[in-house]
Amino acid sequence: MRLRFLALAGSLWLLTTPLIGQITGGVGNALGDGKEAPTYAGPEDKLFPTAPPKEDPEGPTLPAPAGLQPRPGPTIVSANVPPIPEGPRGYWITEDETEWLWWWRFQRWQHFEAETPEPAESTITPRPEPEDQGPEPAPAPSDQLQKEAAEFLIELWLQQPEEAPLRAAILMALARCGGGSAVGEILRSGLADRDQRVQEAAALALGAYREPHGIPLLCALVADEDLARKHLQRHEVPYRVRAFAAYGLGLIASELPYAPVRAQIFECLRGALSQRPGRRQDVHQHDDFGAALVAALGVFPYDDRTKVLPELLAVLRDRQRPERVRTQAPTAIAKLLADAPRPDGFTRNAFELIRRQMLDRGEKAGVRQSCALALGRFGTQAPFAQSATKALLQALDLGGDVHLPHLSAMALAEIASREHPIGQQHILPVLVAGMAQGPDIDRSWFALALGWSGSLARQDGRAFPHRVGQSLLGAYPDGNQSRLKAAISLALGLLDYRGAEAQLIAGLAPIGKPLLRAEAAAGLALMPDAEAQKAVLAELARQDPLELPYQVLCTGLAVQSPKLLEDHLLAGLKRSSGTFQAEVAAATALGWLRNPELLEPLKGLATGAHPYFVQVAAVTSIGRLAEPGPQGDRPRWNAPYLDLLNPYHAPDTLIGSAELPGVCDRF
Repeated sequence: MRLRFLALAGSLWLLTTPLIGQITGGVGNALGDGKEAPTYAGPEDKLFPTAPPKEDPEGPTLPAPAGLQPRPGPTIVSANVPPIPEGPRGYWITEDETEWLWWWRFQRWQHFEAETPEPAESTITPRPEPEDQGPEPAPAPSDQLQKEAAEFLIELWLQQPEEAPLRAAILMALARCGGGSAVGEILRSGLADRDQRVQEAAALALGAYREPHGIPLLCALVADEDLARKHLQRHEVPYRVRAFAAYGLGLIASELPYAPVRAQIFECLRGALSQRPGRRQDVHQHDDFGAALVAALGVFPYDDRTKVLPELLAVLRDRQRPERVRTQAPTAIAKLLADAPRPDGFTRNAFELIRRQMLDRGEKAGVRQSCALALGRFGTQAPFAQSATKALLQALDLGGDVHLPHLSAMALAEIASREHPIGQQHILPVLVAGMAQGPDIDRSWFALALGWSGSLARQDGRAFPHRVGQSLLGAYPDGNQSRLKAAISLALGLLDYRGAEAQLIAGLAPIGKPLLRAEAAAGLALMPDAEAQKAVLAELARQDPLELPYQVLCTGLAVQSPKLLEDHLLAGLKRSSGTFQAEVAAATALGWLRNPELLEPLKGLATGAHPYFVQVAAVTSIGRLAEPGPQGDRPRWNAPYLDLLNPYHAPDTLIGSAELPGVCDRF
């Protein structure tokens, strides 16, 4: 009833308004638009994306804002794969997947690793004093840093470490920092590893490396062909390896400027997706593989929509397919069409189908949730803002699924981050009202949605209402509502809301759950305040570096106070006591800092003198440190799959599990 009132309050106004083949060199005029297409220069050709210009049509004129008035409110593994020994627990985090932490676990990196633009003319808080301008933007890694990192990793690979997770980490780190033809050869050789985990990493790394002449091998893996079996030295390609090869092909296609070569990738993925029940390679019986094929199609560029979109729409309509496969389709469609200069018939028809599917109570829960996220992306285009908002406000009150209203709130937040007046007039009042009253789980989601919306706006250099931060601080509880406290603290940090530090520091002590306490402290870490940073360092000293709360705090500090974090980690390495804990901490966290000088201590931690899981963390950090993004010309390697991710119905190959990593948790 509470959600029904909120949706009604926000939407009454709406009711009254009307490849497998050989890759060739020149590709000719591939785009068919009279422009000369780029030419594939050969195996050493490296790809750097150029985003198409966006041309947002002017939206309708709406009445002036009425202000914000609070209202009453709302793993499948082969038998020959040994168990992974005890070590760092990585990013697998929560006992309760209904928590907002589960969604935030993946979306954190979309914000925390984004380049911070100059603030807008009117920001959410008063402009800082001239001496308080925040950290300097981190530079992109130099070619020399990438070369040195690759040389070290190649040398480490040639030593053939005994532990499979370390060999897998080396392959992924090499793919991230590059290094010429030698890297490509090593990635291909990883397919012959005796451990399937390493074979999976090799297949994914070939895609993350964006090496065009790796496409035939990846296509052979997807199709389970003789070429792939020969490389794997198996009589068939395991489905998890096929899934990672599909994800890899999507990564290549997302940046590949050669339309005919992208067409080869598309035919490979489409052929696997069209296999029907009864055949030996039955994609209908393997959720991970089918979901990977759909997700990979969703990261193709907009120019391929006439080929890709019909396949994705067919998957969405086919209720005989597994839910986890269909769940990938709505968000894949939204990402594919996100760069439309102006909506055409393809885009409008896709939007309407997704809107209907979300409101269909007979539809599967995962599909409806992903439809909600997709509508949020569609709603960032002015012609769809009103209709998407109306549907999402309705979804706040559609019962039967705890996640649908929560993900609808996040979708509404994405729309509200844009310049369209619907955000301040109708979405933000609903989110503020939902955060003010009701069950803590709902209030926490609405609070996080407000922070997420403000952070998206700030990343694009747009103003965000100061009164949103005031409303969040006013709703901060005095009692032991740990979930809500953590969400509001994090939201205020995302908004860079100044003046809340003292209250948030005082509120840390009663929070008992370590991860919630870490998230609350991470909100403080995003505020450039000396007392806030002191409180965060005190929290950091209490955490175990093997556990996720430690990593949460480190990533928060890395955004706003990278030098503070660097000094803390390096000082720990120099102390004679607590060496093991300090080594784990440094190996895990130094990679979040964009300082080339940190390559040397990380190389030291990656040697055989340390426990192998310290080596794994250090190798992963080297790959992160040397990757040419996000401050360079490219986003993080797995950003296309993190975007619009619905973790509640995603396969293990995409989000990972407690036993094995996936695409999105290979940070």
